[in-house]
Amino acid sequence: DETGFWVTNIKKIINSPRKQILYDYYKEKNVFDKGCTIPHCLDPKHNEYLTLHGTTKICAKIICESGFDINRARDKGKLGSGIYTTNNLVRANIYAGKEKSSVKSVIVCRIVLSNTMYTETIETKKDGFDSVCYCNPNTNLHEYMITQEQYIIPIYIIEYIDLADTKSIDYIFTKTDIKLGRFIELYDYYPRVIT
Repeated sequence: DETGFWVTNIKKIINSPRKQILYDYYKEKNVFDKGCTIPHCLDPKHNEYLTLHGTTKICAKIICESGFDINRARDKGKLGSGIYTTNNLVRANIYAGKEKSSVKSVIVCRIVLSNTMYTETIETKKDGFDSVCYCNPNTNLHEYMITQEQYIIPIYIIEYIDLADTKSIDYIFTKTDIKLGRFIELYDYYPRVIT
């Protein structure tokens, strides 16, 4: 009984200069003086994180071509209306879609948490906040909901196979071009992805 994920492809996303400049501008504008204690924090000064966004392949293609669009975001999520990311591949996998193909996609994103509501309970965003950071007190799970697209930028697409899906196991044994191996722990893999 296999569990885990098998990475089949990693693609770097080249963002439009406009999207990149906008993201960099808002990142520099956001100075976070509290310090960052979450392990996947890239830049404590600007409260920047590396996260995953699970989505369908069709939506992943749109995001790669034009960036995140708040108008296409979830309007009834448990943390409120916005773009959702997480530090957990198992959680992102839930949103990666049930398509005919056994290969799923998640987008690796850089996010900046601006005026953020931090919570250890699942609750919707309160007025006055731009984003929500849900930190499960019993696990290492963090979920983020962002209401402004300039605070998120896609950097990689990871295509993978969920080994818990029996259809995927058959797919692995019929393909010979899988070279990247198993994706066991999210943070163990990042240093090889981002260089």
